[in-house]
This record gives sequence, C-alpha cells and structure tokens, in this order.
Amino acid sequence: MSSAVIAIHQSELETRALSISERAKSIEVHDQASYEQAARFLLDVITPMLAEVHEAYDSIVKKNYDAWQEACAKRKGYLEPLERAKGAVSRTIAAYEAAQRARREERERLAWEAAELAAAQLAESAIQSAEARGATPDEVRAMIEQPSALPQPAVAPTIERVPGILRRSTYKAEVVNLRELARDVAEGNCPAAYLRPNEAALNAAARSLGPELMRFVRGVRVIEVSTVAARRRSPA
Repeated sequence: MSSAVIAIHQSELETRALSISERAKSIEVHDQASYEQAARFLLDVITPMLAEVHEAYDSIVKKNYDAWQEACAKRKGYLEPLERAKGAVSRTIAAYEAAQRARREERERLAWEAAELAAAQLAESAIQSAEARGATPDEVRAMIEQPSALPQPAVAPTIERVPGILRRSTYKAEVVNLRELARDVAEGNCPAAYLRPNEAALNAAARSLGPELMRFVRGVRVIEVSTVAARRRSPA
C-alpha cells in the first residue's frame, strides 16, 4: 500500500472516529429501549471502530516504538559511563573542597584564639598600667568589664575556585521512626502530607478483601468500581 493510500485511509479513519465520538456524547440510558440502543452502539459501532484503528496503527506504533527503544538503548550506553565519570569527578572535587573548608575553618579558629589572647594580654597590661598610676578599684573594675573589640582575623583562602564549578548544599530527610512520625501527624504537629499511603498495597488488599478491608484498617474506605466490557460480535 502506497504512502498516499495510507494517508487517505488514516484521514478517513480519523473522520469516522471523531464522528463516532461526537455521537457518543448524545447517548443516554433511561429505559430498556435506550439501554439496548446504547449497547448496540457500543457493540456494533465503537468496538469495531477500535479494532480498525488498532489494525491501521499498531504496526506503525510498534515500528516506531522499536526504533525509539533502540535509540534509547544507544543513548543510555553513552550517557551512563559519562554520568558515572561526572559523579566520580564531582565527588572528588567536593571532597577536596570540604577538606579545604575544614582547613580554612581551623585557621580561622586559631586566628580568633590568637586575637583573643592578644586582646587579653593588652587588657591585662592596660589594667596593670592603670593600677600603677593609682586607678581606683571602680576604674579598674570598669576596665575589666569593658568588652574587647576584636578585629576580624584575615585568613587567606585555601582554594581558588575554577569558574564554572559551583558548590551546592542540599538536604534530605530520612524517616528513622515511622510510628513517631505518624503520632506527630495524628497530633497535628506536622502536616498529613508527611505520610504518604501506599496506594498500590491498599488497592491490592481491597481487591483481595473487598469491603472487609475496612474492618481491619481504619481511615480507609473501599469503593466499588463497576465497568462494562464489550466484545466484538462474531459475523453472522
């Protein structure tokens, strides 16, 4: 089948599908006759149309999906080793920067200690000079109680940052006691959003136990969801 014929067929399918979709909006069921009419529309119109669309597009979708999977696999083969290399080098840089920060902080601590010692020695010398000049006890006490103004220690940086390398700090939370967290939520000390229900497990339990689940689990309501299945009719 040529591409032009395929395009015409697909356009015709689209027109019919949209028409059926619009007709479905007017379907109402309020008595036996309308119920049978809706059932015939579902079985004789919608279901065959679904089969036609699948027949027209499934092979195209599979072909494109296979090509997409192949492209994704190739991309993954290139990206994964590069991401591992990026992570390894980033961790190495971060470890070096952390060591340099610790080194600078230690230097700042020593500089502050030296500044405090120098200020204390200077104050002691001033007090001794004041006492030698005959300062009164109140004057000496005032000198002792006067806070010292320490200059900001000048500490040279231990690392020169490379342009383009940025340092970011992030934080994450780890639940170490789920019961205590649940108690805080129940008591209103933190938002309920901090607890996320396992809906997959709850739905599996609901499918297995039905309404009986509500007897064992508080705070959960089991909802019955009814659907109607339609099979394509076999040709007479």
